[in-house]
Amino acid sequence: MSSTRRGARLARTLAVQQLTEWWGVPYDSESVRTVALVTAELASNAITHGHLPGRDFRLTLHLLRGAVRTVWAEVALPER
Repeated sequence: MSSTRRGARLARTLAVQQLTEWWGVPYDSESVRTVALVTAELASNAITHGHLPGRDFRLTLHLLRGAVRTVWAEVALPER
């Protein structure tokens, strides 16, 4: 995702969508609200403090027994 405010919003939206549509977690559950909040905060931190020109970030979610793991990675854009 792009290292912009739009990319941060997209990360939050996609995290909620993945939990609700792919894994069947109820949209109004505490789990979804918590993942949305943590995702928004981490994405905001990534674009505020870790932004480098030519780099974006990738968010990966892992549903574990009783937990969700969020993995963030900096991604170099392909040269044009």
